Amino acid sequence: MAKNELNSAFELKDTEELILILDRKGALIAQNKNARELLGLSVLSSFFSSKQFRGNLNLDKIESSFFASLETDSEIKFEIKIGDGIYEFSFNQMKSENNAYISVKIKRAESTVTKEFDVKKIIIPQNEINSFINNPSLKKIIDRIKSVYPFSFIERKKIEKETNQLSSIFIIRDNEGKLLIANNYFWDLINDGTKKNKASSENINLPDILLDTFIYSEKIINHSKTMVLIDSLAIPTLKEKGFNQLLMAFPILDIDNNVLAYIYSSIGKNETENLDESKSTEYIRNLAVPIVIIDEEDSVINTSIEFDRLFELNLNRKIIGQSIFEVFSAPLLNAIAEYKKIANYNSEKILEYNFTGRNNYLLEVKIVGILDFDNKPDGIQILFSKKDSEIQKLEKKAKYTDYLIKNNPEPIFVYDLENLKFREVSDAALKLYGYSRNEFINLDLTDLYSAEDIQTLLSEKDKKPDSTKFRGPWRQKRKDNSTIFVEMSSSEIEFNGTKTHLNIIRDITEAIESEKKNTIYKALYENCNELLLVTDSDGFIITANELVTKKLGYSKKDLEKRPFLSLVGDSERARVNKDIFYANITRTTHVEISLKKNNGDLVQSKVIVTPIFDYKNDVESFSIIIRLEGTSVTDVSSEDSSSKKIDAPFLSNVFHEILTPINVILGFVQEINESIENPSDEQKEAVDIIKQNQKLLLHIMDNAVEYSRIIQKNTKIKPEEISFSEIFNEVENQNIKTIKTKGASIKYNNFPETIKLETDKSKLISFLSLLLDFTMQVSRESSIYFSVNNFDKNYCSIGLMDTKSGITQLLLKAIKEILLDDENSIRKNYGLSRFSVKLFTQLIEVLSIKTEVLEMNSTPNEFLFLFPIKFKETIRTDISKETVAPFPEDTSSSIKQNEILKVEITEKKEEATEVRNIDLTRLSCLYLEDQVDSQILFKVQLKDLKSVEFAESFEAALPLLKTKKFDFIMMDINLKGEYNGLDALRIIQKMPGYSNTPIIASTAYLLPGDKENFIAAGFRDFIPKPLMREKILTILRKLFA
Repeated sequence: MAKNELNSAFELKDTEELILILDRKGALIAQNKNARELLGLSVLSSFFSSKQFRGNLNLDKIESSFFASLETDSEIKFEIKIGDGIYEFSFNQMKSENNAYISVKIKRAESTVTKEFDVKKIIIPQNEINSFINNPSLKKIIDRIKSVYPFSFIERKKIEKETNQLSSIFIIRDNEGKLLIANNYFWDLINDGTKKNKASSENINLPDILLDTFIYSEKIINHSKTMVLIDSLAIPTLKEKGFNQLLMAFPILDIDNNVLAYIYSSIGKNETENLDESKSTEYIRNLAVPIVIIDEEDSVINTSIEFDRLFELNLNRKIIGQSIFEVFSAPLLNAIAEYKKIANYNSEKILEYNFTGRNNYLLEVKIVGILDFDNKPDGIQILFSKKDSEIQKLEKKAKYTDYLIKNNPEPIFVYDLENLKFREVSDAALKLYGYSRNEFINLDLTDLYSAEDIQTLLSEKDKKPDSTKFRGPWRQKRKDNSTIFVEMSSSEIEFNGTKTHLNIIRDITEAIESEKKNTIYKALYENCNELLLVTDSDGFIITANELVTKKLGYSKKDLEKRPFLSLVGDSERARVNKDIFYANITRTTHVEISLKKNNGDLVQSKVIVTPIFDYKNDVESFSIIIRLEGTSVTDVSSEDSSSKKIDAPFLSNVFHEILTPINVILGFVQEINESIENPSDEQKEAVDIIKQNQKLLLHIMDNAVEYSRIIQKNTKIKPEEISFSEIFNEVENQNIKTIKTKGASIKYNNFPETIKLETDKSKLISFLSLLLDFTMQVSRESSIYFSVNNFDKNYCSIGLMDTKSGITQLLLKAIKEILLDDENSIRKNYGLSRFSVKLFTQLIEVLSIKTEVLEMNSTPNEFLFLFPIKFKETIRTDISKETVAPFPEDTSSSIKQNEILKVEITEKKEEATEVRNIDLTRLSCLYLEDQVDSQILFKVQLKDLKSVEFAESFEAALPLLKTKKFDFIMMDINLKGEYNGLDALRIIQKMPGYSNTPIIASTAYLLPGDKENFIAAGFRDFIPKPLMREKILTILRKLFA
C-alpha cells in the first residue's frame, strides 16, 4: 500500500470496518476508532493478544496469514466465525522508505451472518411500556429489538426503516452515549436534516439541553432499571415545531440486569391522562435516587424512599403537604426562588447544599422544572446526590486543574499514558489544531501525526518526560491536514486518577519558515556579485559579505564593529558623516567616495546607502552597496600611517612564540631548583632574579597586547557604577609585592564613600595600577598619597601627591612627559616600558579622562585626573590621530592578565596536601603539544604516570585515540595541522569511549575570558603554561581522587 493509501485509512469515520496497522512483529502501530473501542488494544501491544479473539477462535490462521502477507504484495483474505457471526479478514502489505507494515481490515460478512440470538438474554420492562404505549407499530419495533439486539448492520438498517415511518421521536443510545438509531422525525425536529440516521459517538450538533436530558435520564435508569417519563424537553427548537409530547425513556437490560442501551420514544400527553395517580406516586417513591416533588405553592407533594433515608425521615411521611420553608434551609430555598424566576423553566440549576443531621452531608442538588400539558410551570423536581469528603477534594482539585488547563494561554493537552487518548485540552490548543472540544477529546495522540511520523512518535513515547525544556521539533497535522511544527515540554501528572502526560506546545512553524527564509537570504547575500555591508544607526559595521573581504582585503573579524568611516579616505570622512549618518536620510542615497583597502590603497567607489527603519520608524541600520570603480588614488594625509600601524594579531602570535620557550626555561629552572636539596644563597638569589624578570617580561608583553587591542579597536567598554574604596583595595592587592619590594606605602587624604563613578572597572584598575607603578619608579619619596573629590557636577577627581604637603617637581615633570608620549625621554630618564606608557595614554583617552594641575599659592600642589561621573564613549574615526574606537570584545585589565599568566614558582607544597593524594601509576595520558621542549618538561614533571603519549597535531593523535584508551588528555590550544585544540575537543568527545574522558586545555598566553570560554566549550579544566607538577596534580586530584 502506498503512503497516501495509508493516510486514507486513518480518515475512515463511522464505518463497520475495524482497521489496524501492524509492524513486522505484529505490534499495533495505529488503529481506527471502531478497532480501539472493540478490541481495547493499546499502542505497541500485540494484536494477537486481543481478549476479543483469543477465547473465540484459533489464532493459527490469523497469524499464518499475517506472516504470509509479509512475503507478498497481493492481498490475503479469508472468513472466520467469531461468536454469532462470520467475519472477513484481509491483510495488505504497506511499504514505506525503510519499513514494511501490514494493514488489517476486519468486517462482518453480511451474506453469512448468523441470526440465531437467544431472546432470553435481552430484557425490556414490558409491563411499564404497555401501560404507556398504545401504538401497535411502536410495540412491534420494540419486540423486534428484543430479538435482534445487538444489531447486525442489516438488522439496524431494517429497524431504522421501520422507525422512519413513525410520527414520533424514536432514539436508541448505547451505555457509552453513542447514538445508535435516530429516526427522521427526530432529525427534522432539531433542524438538521443532513444528519438523518447517522450514528455518532460525538453527538455532533445536538442541543446541549437535549444531551443533558439524556444523561440525566440515563443516570436515573441506571439506578432504577425502570422507565423514566420526561415531562418536557424545554427545547425552543421543538416548541417552534409545535412539539407537545412527552418523552419516555426505558432500558435494554441483559440477563444480569445490566443496562446495555436506552430507548427514547415520544408519546402524546393525552395518552397519559388516564394514568392512575397512585401508580405515578408509587413510581416516584420507588425511584433509586433521592428526589422530592414540590408544587407551584412550594408544598411537598411527593418524595422517593431514598430521599427519606438521606434526610433521616420516618416512614409515616409527615413531610408530605409541608411547606419547603419548614423542610429546607436558606441556601436551597434561595436557589429554588431564583430558579422559579426563569421563564418557562427552560433550564436546570445545580448547586451544593450542606445537610446537618446525624452526619454532615455535602449534597449536589439539581433543580428541574415541571411543565403541564400547556407548557406552563406546574412544579419543581429536586434531585440530591451525596458527596464524601475525598470526592469533594478530588473534584475541587479536578475543577482547579481543568480550569488551569482549559484557560491557559499556552496550547496544552493531556493524554492517557495507557491508550494515548486525550483527557483534556486548552482553548489555545483547540485554536492551534482547529478542532472543537468534543472532536479533540475523541482523538488520541496518533491522530495529530501523519503515518510516516508515527514511528518517530512511538520512539519518543517511553522517554522520561522533562518539564524543564522543550523537545522537538515535531511535525504534526491540524484538522484541515495542514502541517505545523511544534516543540513540546512534557510532565507526568495524575489526572482524575489516571497517569497522564501534560504537554505544553510551542508552535514554531513560523520560526522554521523564517529560518528557511533567512538561510535563503544569507545565501543570496553571500553570493551576490555586489559588495554589501550593513551598519548600525551610528555607522558601525554589523556584517559584510565575502566579496567585501576579497576586494578590500579585510577579514570579517576586522570589519565587525568597525566604523564604516574608517574605510573612507580621510579627506571625505566629514562629508560622509554629515550627508549619511547624521543627515536623518529617509530614502536611498548615492555618494561617490574613495575607500581604503587593507594595504592602504584608496579606490574610487560608488556607494548606495539605504536606511532601514524599526517599528518606531527610527533608523535602525543602513544597508550599503559598494561598486568599486577600479581607480586607485593616493591619500596624502595617510602616507606615513603604515609605519604607525600596529598589528594586534601579529603581536599576539609573536608573544606566543616568545612565551613558549620562556615557559619551558622557567619550568626547567624550577625543576633544577627543586632537585637541589640545600641550595646556596647564590642559587636562591639567581632563582629570585629569574622570577622578577619573568614578571617584568610578562608585564611588558601584557601591556603591549592591551595597547595594540585598543589601537586596533579590538576591545570593549563595559560601564558600571563603582566605589573608589573597592577599586583602590583591588589595586593595592594586585600590586602588593611591588609595593613591598619598593618599600612604599599608600595613603589616602580624602576618601568620601558617597562619590560613585560610572566607568569600565577593569580598565580603571589597569590605569591606576600603571599610575601607581610609574609613581613608585619615578618618585624618590617613600609614600604615595591619593585623594578623591567631586570636581564639578560632571566630573570627579583622583588626586596624586608623593609628599604630605604636595607633589614633587620630579613626579610632576615625569607625568607631564608621559602624557606627551615622548618615548625616548621617558625611556632614558625614567626607564619606563614604552608599551606601558602607550597603554597608559590610550586608557586616558578611552576612559575620557582629563588632567589638571591644582595649584596652591601659585605652586603646583596636586596632579588631578578628572573622570566623567557618567561615562561617555569617545567615537574614533582615525587611528593615526590616536582617538578612541568602539570596542567589540571584552578584555580584562593587564594586571588581572598577569595574575592569570604569571607562574607562582614558589607555590608552597603544603597547599597541595589539603586534598587527597592520587596514584599516578594507574593513569595514562595523551598530550597534544607541538613543542618538543614542552613535551619533555611535561614528562619530567609527571614521570610517575603509568604511560604518556605525545602528538604534535590532531591528525597525529587520531591513530593513538583509535588504538589505545587514555584516562585523561592534555590539549594545547595552538596545534600544528588543520585543527586547533577546540576543533580536536569536539571531534574527540564524539568518538566511541571518549564522551566522558577529561580533556584539559593548556596554552602559553591567555587572553581575558579565555579560561571561562574553554570550560564552556567542553574542556574539563584549564592549566596555563608552564605545566608545573603541583598545578597539574591539583587538577588531577579534582578529577580522580
